[in-house]
Amino acid sequence: MFQSIPSQKLKQLAFYSGITLILFSLLFVFILPFKPAISNHSGFSSTILSFELAKNPIEIMNILGKPGDAQLPHRVESFSRAVGLDYFYIFVYSLFFLFSFEIFIQNLRSTNLLRVSFFLLLISLISADILENLYQAELLDSSLGFISQELLSIMFLLGITKWVLFTLVIGFLGFVIFFSNSTPMKYFGLFLVIPTFLLCLLYTNLWILELNLGVSTVGILFLTIHFWKTGFGSLRSKQVPVFIKSSF
Repeated sequence: MFQSIPSQKLKQLAFYSGITLILFSLLFVFILPFKPAISNHSGFSSTILSFELAKNPIEIMNILGKPGDAQLPHRVESFSRAVGLDYFYIFVYSLFFLFSFEIFIQNLRSTNLLRVSFFLLLISLISADILENLYQAELLDSSLGFISQELLSIMFLLGITKWVLFTLVIGFLGFVIFFSNSTPMKYFGLFLVIPTFLLCLLYTNLWILELNLGVSTVGILFLTIHFWKTGFGSLRSKQVPVFIKSSF
């Protein structure tokens, strides 16, 4: 898709999308309530993960508040705002993953199958995330007067699917980085694969998704720094002689 873009330009685009992704992640921290109304479930410390993976009305009310709670409208409004912003978040992380994948896949041969597989994974992730947002919006718009168990079951299934696919996309990118590099960067690729193996524990421990998200966040931050150093490093080195010359 981005084969015609020069490598250095791709790295710069990946850096910009990575920075935007990180800033948006921080924005969600400020928008969403840091603490639930009563408690999270399944060992989650993240309110948003607890909300996305709630399995019954009681878990939802423990997060947002019960009818009559003075803070309930405020919490619902905060989550509704976050759901709206998540569409832009989806767009940004899609660009970041696409740019990152294209940067590292250029060092491999016979890449058509890898490209198709990665694009299918990413499209599936985007679809699950958008559908999840639509169902979350429906729940929040109902003002929690009646919480449908069927709606929650669909939300839970979409939430699990989304985070599993997110982990697989990160892991796929990690494998590509590992096999496309002979530098120490290849070992960072193995770091990105760790969450994929941890999915084996998901059946009995939902909170493993929160651990995977933490590892993925560190990976995105590291990649963003890497793209800054490699995408803009040569520009800085070219400017140094000019600066030195002009200072005499």
